[in-house]
Amino acid sequence: MQNREFPTKVFPSIIIDIIEYLYKYSNFPIPYSGAAVLVAVATVMGSRFMLRLSDTWCISPNLYMAIVGKSGTFKSPVINFFFKPIAEFDSTNIAAYNRRMEEYLHGPDRDDLSKKPKAMQMIVRDVTKEAITPILRANPFGITCIRDELASFFKSFNSYRNTGDDEEFFLSCYSQVDIVVNRATKDYIENVPKPTLSIIGGLQTNLVGDFFTKKRVDNGLMSRFQFVFDPDENLPALLNLLEPRNRDVSKMWADMLFKEDVANLTQREYSLSADSMDAYVTWYNKREVEMIARDGENMGEVRKMRGIVCKFALILHYLYGESNNASIPVETMRNATILGDYFLNTSREISIFVKNGGFDRRPAYRLLGQLDETFTTKVALAVAEQMKIPRSTFYNLLNQLIDDGIIIKIQHGEYKKKE
Repeated sequence: MQNREFPTKVFPSIIIDIIEYLYKYSNFPIPYSGAAVLVAVATVMGSRFMLRLSDTWCISPNLYMAIVGKSGTFKSPVINFFFKPIAEFDSTNIAAYNRRMEEYLHGPDRDDLSKKPKAMQMIVRDVTKEAITPILRANPFGITCIRDELASFFKSFNSYRNTGDDEEFFLSCYSQVDIVVNRATKDYIENVPKPTLSIIGGLQTNLVGDFFTKKRVDNGLMSRFQFVFDPDENLPALLNLLEPRNRDVSKMWADMLFKEDVANLTQREYSLSADSMDAYVTWYNKREVEMIARDGENMGEVRKMRGIVCKFALILHYLYGESNNASIPVETMRNATILGDYFLNTSREISIFVKNGGFDRRPAYRLLGQLDETFTTKVALAVAEQMKIPRSTFYNLLNQLIDDGIIIKIQHGEYKKKE
C-alpha cells in the first residue's frame, strides 16, 4: 500500500502543512491536493520557465492531470482551492483589460491594431478547442483548462465538425507543436507558436473505462495524462469543526504560488547539473529495463515519463525558491523521480482498473493462492496461463501484489510471500 500514497515529502514543509491541514479539516484527499499543487504551480510558471536537456529538447512544466474518484469525493473543491489565487489574479487582469479596451475603442488609436490591449489570463473553464486557440495566442506563456468533469470534455470532441481533429489538437498542445489554422471564412492564417496548455479535471470512477478508450491509448493521449485517486475513498469522511482560526492557509498557499512577479517575467532557461543529469539518466534507464522485462507493459507511460519527470523537476525547483539558480540540483531531480515513480504506479493502477472493471484485487489474490511461499516469475506465469490469465494481465497482477506489500522481490525473477 505504501507505493499508493502520494509522496508529499517531496514538497516544502509549508506545502505539506497546507495539504495535511486541508485533509484534517476539509476532508481533501491528500493525492488530490498533491496533484492540484503540481498543476497550479505549472500554470503560474507556464513557458516562462524552460528546462533545456539538449539542443533539440527543451521542456516547459505543462501537465495533463485527471483526478479520479466517486461523486462527492471533493474533486472540484480541491481544484477550486488550489486555483483560487490564480482565479483572483485573472479577475484583476481581466477587469484592467476591459477598462483599457473601453478606452481603446473610444480613443484616437482605435484603428491602430498594434495598440489594441491584450488580456493576460491563466485559466479557462469549459471551453472548446475553437475558443482555446485565440486565448493561447493572446497568452504566449500558456493557460490551464479546468474541467469539473473530464468525461464530458472528451465527449464534446468534434461536436462541431466531423473532421475528428480535436484529440490531435490536444496532443499537439501538450508537445508544444505550433498551431496553424487555415480558416475558409477568414482572410488570414491563425498561428500560435509553441502553445503551452495544461489540463486538470475530475473523472468519476465509473466513467474511467469510457475515458480510457483504445484509440486514446493508441494515439498516446492517455500516456500524456497523469492520474491520481484516493485509495481511502471508501472510508468515512468525518467532520472536524475544531479548525483553528488563526491559520490562513489560503494566504500561505497564495504566497507560495506567487513567489515571483510572474506578470513581469521574461522567459528563463534552466539546465540539469552534472549530478542531476546522472541521477535522471540512471533512474530512467532502470525504468526502461524494468518495462522491457514486463513485455513492454505501460511502454507509453514509461517513455512519456522521460519528459514528465523533468517537468516535475522544474516545478519543484520553483517551489524550493531556487528559480534564480539556473542549474537544477541533484536532490531536486531525485525528488522529481519519486513523483515519476508514483505516477507510473497510478498509471498501472488505472490500466488494471480498465482491464478488470474496477480496482479489484480478487484476480491477484486468486493467483497468489495457487503459488508456493517462494516462487519464480516463470512458475507464476505458467500458473497464470493455466488460469487463462493473459500474459500482460499477469504482470499487472504481479505488480499489484508488490505494490500492496503482499509479496517481496528477493532478486530478479524470484519472489516471496510476506509473512
